[in-house]
Amino acid sequence: MAQGSLIRREYGLSPGRIDGLGRRGKGLTAEYALVRRNRKLAMIAAKALDKPLTEGVGQAKDCALKLSIR
Repeated sequence: MAQGSLIRREYGLSPGRIDGLGRRGKGLTAEYALVRRNRKLAMIAAKALDKPLTEGVGQAKDCALKLSIR
């Protein structure tokens, strides 16, 4: 791994919507984030082996859109 690079697990992207009575819904989280010199390079969505390969595509695209990365 290059110096200054990090792999972060359970990377929080947003805290979630505020529901009634000040409670928050579930926030958006990426399973892994690849970071180099404080710049987010990629998000990785991990899924169970028994799930189809396309299961996490929507989540990965949503994460990338929120962080303005490809």
